[in-house]
Amino acid sequence: DFFFFTSLLIMMAHQNPTVAIKTANEALAIDRKDNAVQVLTDCLSAKKNKNQWQPDLEVVITMLLDASIKSQNHKAVKDGLHQYRTISYPSNTNSLEKVIREFLDKGDAYVAEAKVNADAAVQNVSNSEQEESIESKILRTVSGEELDDRTRRTYLQPYFKFYWESLRAILDLIRNKPKLEMIYYFTVVRAIRFCVDYERKMEFKRIGEMLRTHFKQLIEHGTTNNSMISIGSVQVSQNSLNCVFGARFEYLNSCIQLEMWQEAFHTVEDINEVMEVLNRDPTPQRMANYFEILAQLFWKSHNYVYHAYALLRFYTISKNQNRSLQEEDLRRMASRVLVASISVPMENSLNEQARNYQEFFELESEKQKNSRLAALLRSSSLTREQLLKEICQNDIPSMVVPELKELYHLSENKFHPLELCKSLESV
Repeated sequence: DFFFFTSLLIMMAHQNPTVAIKTANEALAIDRKDNAVQVLTDCLSAKKNKNQWQPDLEVVITMLLDASIKSQNHKAVKDGLHQYRTISYPSNTNSLEKVIREFLDKGDAYVAEAKVNADAAVQNVSNSEQEESIESKILRTVSGEELDDRTRRTYLQPYFKFYWESLRAILDLIRNKPKLEMIYYFTVVRAIRFCVDYERKMEFKRIGEMLRTHFKQLIEHGTTNNSMISIGSVQVSQNSLNCVFGARFEYLNSCIQLEMWQEAFHTVEDINEVMEVLNRDPTPQRMANYFEILAQLFWKSHNYVYHAYALLRFYTISKNQNRSLQEEDLRRMASRVLVASISVPMENSLNEQARNYQEFFELESEKQKNSRLAALLRSSSLTREQLLKEICQNDIPSMVVPELKELYHLSENKFHPLELCKSLESV
């Protein structure tokens, strides 16, 4: 009974933030990080501290996160932030944002330091005169991975796992919460940059899946769940719109940087879906970025008519919205549109393609695909003839360099195949 009573008194004492901080510092002084994490977690989960924020509790969660970083305990990060969100949200969201931002800064520095240490460890292995083991040679033969790369990966894997799991836990914790849109966007950007900097492509794809899942949850439950932001609240808040579109455009630009073309195309479709659901467009600068990347994706997939249309949309938005563009820049952009347009292959007629039932169904499938792609360009159907009409309506042939004006005249207005090569010599 005495030991039980003593344990109960200690547990009750640890519910007091001041006592918990003192006890945790004593545990950390003798390098007992797990004990410190447990004391601080018990303090945050105590009933007496629920919905009663005080400055000492911010110190408690900060110490807990610091100790979790040192012990690579991502579960303690998740549990601690969950308890602190219950305490501080929605009355003290600034404190919650501050705690998360500081943790992300420390996490970035922790992984960067581990990267430096890993490089030093690899250098030590390379400089050592010890002969490579038989097991290492077998692994190199099977996996094709050199000893240096394998040593670096083995060293960094625990650090990467801890930081990634912590990022994912934070995103799940603050998703679709009123007043937390900015810190959600900030965390998404940090997660994307982490994946890009360290070439973590699997984790990068999971960020895209999380963004899609969180937006789907917003559509399904945003009108019935009072604890979540709704479609209507996002529509009327410029700050919320910037966060929703900003996260997806950051992800899209990183897809291009990593040359993950399929993932980039999925993200373009996601952005288009967001625009349709919210009935709102991003800023003109982001729309120009949208069409420029879309043109690059269509070029990669050999959809030349859509590539030219995307360049035309990019040119139109840039000309109308970007007042700082010089005449030389407009001429260069117009020239790109014209070259892309006249390079589009001629289409065969419907009767020439659909000669039997199999080809007819293949054509129907192609039409469905084209409708899906045309929707990304805000159009119903796109053809070469329509494209050439639009570039004339936008007066693009008169904007290009002189050589291209003559090329356009020879290929579209004065088209004589037998004399074309000879006429192009002067151009």
